[in-house]
Amino acid sequence: MKKPLADRYTPEFIALAEERRGKLDYVTLHVGQKTGRVNRVCDLLYEMHQNYYFGHFNASCVLGGVFFEQALICLLEEEIQIKGFITCKEGRDIVEVRDSDTLADRSLSTLIKTAGYYKIIPKEHFGLADELRHMRNYLMHDNLGVFIENAEFYEYELAIRYTGANVIKKISIPVKEIQAHCLNIDSQEIWAYYILTRTRHLIEDMFRERVKRLPPDFTVA
Repeated sequence: MKKPLADRYTPEFIALAEERRGKLDYVTLHVGQKTGRVNRVCDLLYEMHQNYYFGHFNASCVLGGVFFEQALICLLEEEIQIKGFITCKEGRDIVEVRDSDTLADRSLSTLIKTAGYYKIIPKEHFGLADELRHMRNYLMHDNLGVFIENAEFYEYELAIRYTGANVIKKISIPVKEIQAHCLNIDSQEIWAYYILTRTRHLIEDMFRERVKRLPPDFTVA
């Protein structure tokens, strides 16, 4: 028999969620006017946070991947509105994209490359964007691994698969950061914290020019 919601979300459960929310200590996320797909992006941000607070860490991580993908589509759609069309490179082919449906059919890898070409993703964050893509792919097919405490860092080696080769990317998070912002020292919570905070940081930088173009400029989760 399923538990009623009143039993599932006990005062103790809500207190833990509030404590985790307080430790996260997030700042305002700037995205600009809530027009078009931005409403969907903001809903996903809210859902990612809520699942994190409630301790549903795998769901929070998966929503982080969807949040990132929808943010890319949102900004590329607006690029189409401004320019009339954009081009995407897929292998040796150049695809001309003039509408949302064609854009939504593109892979996340293609969306990232296209966003980089149109300077939507700042150059210094291109590596992080690709890292988040690989995390999204892992979560769709398998669980991410266990962080190992090593001196001042929690570390995990992420095998990033490229055509013909694997590249090992070391994910390192300062122990002090985790102690300050996570409720428990647990790999699932560390992954959820890492994906949530790094995705938020990347999204804010991606939306910086949009905020100048379409204020007001904030949302919260």
